[in-house]
Amino acid sequence: MKDTMGIILTKDTNNKLYELSAQRAVAAVPFGGRYRIIDFILSSMVNSDISNVGVVTHENYQSLMDHLGAGKEWDLDRKLCGLFIFPPNVRKESVDRSKGTLEELYNIMHYFRRSKEKYVVISESGVICNMQLDDAMEFHLSKEADVTVLYNAVDARGFKELSSLTSLSVDRNGQIVSMEINPRFPKSNKVSMNIYITKKALLETLIDESISSGLDEIESDLLRKNLGSLRIFAYGYRGYVARIDTVRSYFRTSMELLNRNVMHELFSGENPIYTKVKDEVPTMYGDRASVSNSLIADGCVIEGNVQNSILFRGVQISKNVNVANSIILQNSEVHENSVLENVILDKDVIVRVGKRLTGQADYPVLIGKGGVI
Repeated sequence: MKDTMGIILTKDTNNKLYELSAQRAVAAVPFGGRYRIIDFILSSMVNSDISNVGVVTHENYQSLMDHLGAGKEWDLDRKLCGLFIFPPNVRKESVDRSKGTLEELYNIMHYFRRSKEKYVVISESGVICNMQLDDAMEFHLSKEADVTVLYNAVDARGFKELSSLTSLSVDRNGQIVSMEINPRFPKSNKVSMNIYITKKALLETLIDESISSGLDEIESDLLRKNLGSLRIFAYGYRGYVARIDTVRSYFRTSMELLNRNVMHELFSGENPIYTKVKDEVPTMYGDRASVSNSLIADGCVIEGNVQNSILFRGVQISKNVNVANSIILQNSEVHENSVLENVILDKDVIVRVGKRLTGQADYPVLIGKGGVI
C-alpha cells in the first residue's frame, strides 16, 4: 500500500469518557499498561506500508503531541513523507459553530494536494484492532468502489455500550444501500469502524462540494447523502475490534486484554503495536506480594495483592492492599489497608490508608487525574 496515505481524525464527537478525556484527547487515553489508544490504528497503517500519515488534532492535544513526537517509534521520522500533526485551525468565520470532520479535512487540503499518493485511508482514533489494511484495499479495487467503509459485526452488548454508531445495510454484492446513524433499533449488526478507503482526487472533490453545501460529518452527511450517486461498499473485518467512547467500553475492553486469545491477537502476531518507549526499571515485588492474571508495567512496586487488574508504569501498591478487577494508571499510589474493586484510577492518584472503593463491572468507580482519596 505504498501508493496510499493515511489520515487519523482525533475529534471526539460523542465521547463519554468524562475524567479520562477531560485533559487529553481520546486518542491519547492510556490503554493496556503502556499504550495510548491511537497506537493501534497508527501501527496498523504503518504495518500496511503506509508511510505518509497525517493526524488531525482537535482539543486537549498537548498530551497527544507529546506522545507522538516526531514519529520515531513508528518509523515515521523521515525526510520524505512521515508523520504530520495538524493542530486545530481556528478561523474567524468558524468561531460561532462547531467544526465537523469535513471542515477539519478541508483545513488540511494543502496536505492532500502536495501528497503524491493516489489513495487515502481515513480513520477515527478510538478503535482498538491490529489489522492489515491490504485485504480491504484489494476489496476496494476489485469492486471498483468510490468509497469502501470498513465494518465489523457486533452483538447486542456492543450496541448498548457504544454511545454512537452507524449501522450498515448492504446488498449481495457488498454495496451499501442504507446507513442508520445512532439507531435505537438497528436493522443490521454491521457497524462501521469509522475507517474509509477512497481515491485522494475524489476525496478532494467531495470535501469541496460538502463544505460549499454546509455539510459537517463524513458518515451522516457526505456518505449517506451520496449512496445513490457513488459506489459505496462495505468491507467486513473479522478480527478483534473494540471501540472506546464511554467509561464502560474503556473498562470492558481493558479487561478483555486479560483474555489470552484477545491478548494474542492484538500483540503476539507478526504485526507489532508500536508506542513511545520509556525505559524503566523492572517491577519490584515484595515478599508477601500476590499477583494473578494481571498486566503489570515496568517501574511498579507491589507489596499487596493484585488480581485481574492492569497496572501502568510506576504504580505503588502498599502492604495489606487488595486490588481486583481494576485499572491503575501511571504513578498512582494505593496506601496500606485499602481495597479497590472495579475501579479506574487515572494518573497520579493517591488512595490514602484504609480506603475502600468498590464499583461494578458495568459501572466502575472512576477517579480523575491527580485525585486524592
